[in-house]
Amino acid sequence: MFVNKVDKVDVVKEKSDTYHKGFKFRLYPTNEQAIQFNKTIGCCRYSFNLALKKQKEKDLLWWITEEMFQNGQLLSNEWKGPRFSANASMKDHTQFKKTTPWLKEVDSTAIQNAIQYLGEAYDSYYKKEKGRPTFKSKKNAIQSYTSKCNYNKGVGTIRIVDENYIILPKVGKVRFAKSKEIDGKIMNATVRRTPSGKYFVSILC
Repeated sequence: MFVNKVDKVDVVKEKSDTYHKGFKFRLYPTNEQAIQFNKTIGCCRYSFNLALKKQKEKDLLWWITEEMFQNGQLLSNEWKGPRFSANASMKDHTQFKKTTPWLKEVDSTAIQNAIQYLGEAYDSYYKKEKGRPTFKSKKNAIQSYTSKCNYNKGVGTIRIVDENYIILPKVGKVRFAKSKEIDGKIMNATVRRTPSGKYFVSILC
């Protein structure tokens, strides 16, 4: 979890006992970059909700069968629908993008992360650790998306340049308030929009 101070470094612990450092900074995008941020947030929310909708349609067959069982129309509920699979959902989404060109205008790793997050939510639900996943709303106070940093010959798709600028996939070179040196190899970056319209980036190394 990242702390509130913009220039504070936080240490994040994963389940594998691997420790990562998190850095949070204020972003100062141009109008065009802010539009791209908002578009990416919207596409990720859309993709998350679409994947959830499809799974709910599969789950509905179980509820119909269960109701018939409870009403005595069936001796038992033997329906075993497929559990949600993030990998399978991403494959379906890749095919869906062919007929939905505007999804190609944003970072594909951000959409993949949104569906992966839904997979984690379903895993917790199946383990009875949390409730059933719910749809994301554009009315939520904090809106965000996460991009993965891929490397080609040692150059990351997310990187710091010219001291006070960060390159983000499909957005380009964005000015930010760099108050600390980023220590470590960048793994991903999460862009957040606050209710007041400010933008922040959380970098995980």
